[in-house]
Amino acid sequence: ALHSERTVGVLDAIERAEVDLVITEPTLPDGDGVALLEELRDAHPEKLGALLTDEATFSSLDGLDGSTEFLAKPIDK
Repeated sequence: ALHSERTVGVLDAIERAEVDLVITEPTLPDGDGVALLEELRDAHPEKLGALLTDEATFSSLDGLDGSTEFLAKPIDK
């Protein structure tokens, strides 16, 4: 498991930690989670990406391709 609240250096960290799945939110303190998943897809197409979002932003993210899954907030137990 790897936890980061920053986008800087996260792709290198993902490779070093041998992460298979990246879960992020659309807006991060220092960048864009959607762009991060697009970079992940380009650099590591074998890795999976999931976007954790609320319904308000979910409808605005239709441009992402099928390599990204969506998790809607809140997640019920």
